[in-house]
Amino acid sequence: MLRLQPQAIQSCLRHRGFRSTVIAFQDENEKSTEASEPEKTSLAVRLKRLDRDHQQDTNNINPSVANFEKPVVHSRNISAKDFRNPILPFKTSIHINPNQVYKPFEVPGQGELPTLAHGLDRVLFNPGVHHLKDPRTHVYNFTPFLEYLTQPIDFNYDMLAPYISPSKDKNLTELAKMRKKRYVGSTSSVSSALSQVYFTLTNFKPVNMLGLSMHFADEPAKFTRATRAPSSINLLYNDGVYSIDADKSNDIEDTILSIMGKSMEKVLTSPPEEYERYLKDSKSPMSAEEINQPETYAYGTIGKILLRSQLDCQDPRLPRKTFDLKTRAAIPVRLDIQNYQDYLGYTLRRPHGLLESFEREYYDMMRSAFLKYNFQVRIGNMDGILVAYHNTRKMFGFQYISREEMDARLYGNSWMGNLAFNKTLVLFQSVLDAATAKYPNQSLNLTFEANEDMGLSIFVEILNGNASLSKEDGHPPPTGHDDLCAGEQESIDPLLTPQNSETHGELSKFVLTVRSVVNDVPVDSGPVSVNRRESWKTSYNIIDASTPQKVLREQLNAAQKRQMQAFGFTRELSPKFANILRAMSKRGLLAERRHVEQAGNRMEDLEYLF
Repeated sequence: MLRLQPQAIQSCLRHRGFRSTVIAFQDENEKSTEASEPEKTSLAVRLKRLDRDHQQDTNNINPSVANFEKPVVHSRNISAKDFRNPILPFKTSIHINPNQVYKPFEVPGQGELPTLAHGLDRVLFNPGVHHLKDPRTHVYNFTPFLEYLTQPIDFNYDMLAPYISPSKDKNLTELAKMRKKRYVGSTSSVSSALSQVYFTLTNFKPVNMLGLSMHFADEPAKFTRATRAPSSINLLYNDGVYSIDADKSNDIEDTILSIMGKSMEKVLTSPPEEYERYLKDSKSPMSAEEINQPETYAYGTIGKILLRSQLDCQDPRLPRKTFDLKTRAAIPVRLDIQNYQDYLGYTLRRPHGLLESFEREYYDMMRSAFLKYNFQVRIGNMDGILVAYHNTRKMFGFQYISREEMDARLYGNSWMGNLAFNKTLVLFQSVLDAATAKYPNQSLNLTFEANEDMGLSIFVEILNGNASLSKEDGHPPPTGHDDLCAGEQESIDPLLTPQNSETHGELSKFVLTVRSVVNDVPVDSGPVSVNRRESWKTSYNIIDASTPQKVLREQLNAAQKRQMQAFGFTRELSPKFANILRAMSKRGLLAERRHVEQAGNRMEDLEYLF
């Protein structure tokens, strides 16, 4: 029969994050004492008071406000089935040292960062969305120069410095040797893999949707399927240092979103006369010396890892001075990227609502991009992100989202955000250590896949041949602008490409399992939630779960297929939903045409759209 352990009850009552009692299984022959009726009543009353306190602790969050003081405390009931045996015995588990923290450092002699142009700096200090043009009066809040976006056919991308992957960054490798670090990487190369580790650490903690309008009351709070999809990296060995490159072997060429993200970054930080020098018909194009100016990076270390973050923009009035630039295409463009021109009239014309609203784009970012953005901002010690909303043809508005606002949405509070970030990096390094210990001084490919209640599976395979020559060289991964989600890729089958058979060698599998203890109470199921008043201890195990090569190859292929399905390689946008979005786009174009006619302007620029 079930018995309540007194010490477990006391521990539970000390832990305000859970409404639960710890159940211990005892044999019927084992001596125990029943709790008296007054004790039971007292316990029920105390639990009821805890629930009342939880309600008082809940803090409403408004997407337009970046000030979140109180953490959101989630309640849950623990049943006997929650106390099942873990996958691995935790008697010999490794405890994460809480003193292991990520430490940024500066490298002198770097170039000057740009600042925002066109008066956009006021967005940084006024929460909420700022319309480029007021949808009711059509009065511009910012210069009309920003409204219509330069199309790729008119922008000279040769004027931009090429992206340098970590394995090609000689300065990064030298820094690692100087600081005696074993692994180097960049924000774009590690953020997806870190997401998989984070899911395992927090047991897929959902995002915080408090403060969104009633339109999203029944919408899911979990991360999108694309965000939860398996992630791969290349761990390339060279002279004692392992470089972490994003595995781009399963990607296609740049999409309209990643291409336009590069030009939009320039338009946000350049006055009109300077921006025009990047256009193909410019009479005074950028010189070779100007093009080859070195990029400005922020650096940081934890344990054996050295990470690099490319910096986009600065404002000395911000607490952390620097911030990232992000471009966000409207939902129909993201979901049907192959037919993006069908949605050039889709407009963000209202603050709230399921469609045609800034709130919808914010909600999608929470579930698909905030985690990667947050990791990137923390790695670069940045203050936040400036988001520019668009549909590839027109710009709609801007919003500054601070690191603290993303923390509140992802973790509930910045206290847990700091702990989760450091723990994620420690676990990530432990995985790299396990892989390189089995295959020392070799280049490897690692595929991460987190599964609820089953830990994190890591497939490790030896890379044969010149695996470092991936598509990443010269082209930044798309995580900086418009993270790809369902429906944003062409239908291809990377498993049939020659690279998979030529570059892959012996395959192994590791399994990482994590156990969290909050205020001395094990969190054996459900998401982890902590605040400043609570302690969070974490232990983990990594085992070699290798099986025969044929079985491992089948498991890896299955994981890669799940990745392709999540990113839309094999499925299309629902025809019914696509028709609704196309109708909205057509309505937007007609409204724009009427406005132009009423203003007495010429129609040539709009005729091609009909």
